[in-house]
Amino acid sequence: MGIKTIFSQIREQLSGKVPELAFGVNRGQLEDEQAGLTFPCVLVDVAQAGYTEASHGTQVADVAVSVTVAAMPSSDDQLIAFDLIDRVHASLQHLGSGRYASLVRSGKAKVYSVAGIIAFSLTY
Repeated sequence: MGIKTIFSQIREQLSGKVPELAFGVNRGQLEDEQAGLTFPCVLVDVAQAGYTEASHGTQVADVAVSVTVAAMPSSDDQLIAFDLIDRVHASLQHLGSGRYASLVRSGKAKVYSVAGIIAFSLTY
């Protein structure tokens, strides 16, 4: 079970629950005006990973996943990003499988990016 599996499950969940979001892995695109992002979007990343030894050479991972929701609101709907954040959270809270603990939100922070984009990072 790896990060790729968790990211794939997040992508699958969001494509069904919040289909208007473009999905990607966060590579710093929000800091680059030429990144060519499609908005609104969600970018996932590993915020932090810690490991402890379990037994017989196996390890248990404690991973924090960052899910950044970004939108470029129109003058008609300046609050669209906040609706998307709420829908993303409702879709991901307690998402899990028998192979890893369910996602539980542990934080939310504004992400500063190029002008005109509203972005928040949710940590699970």
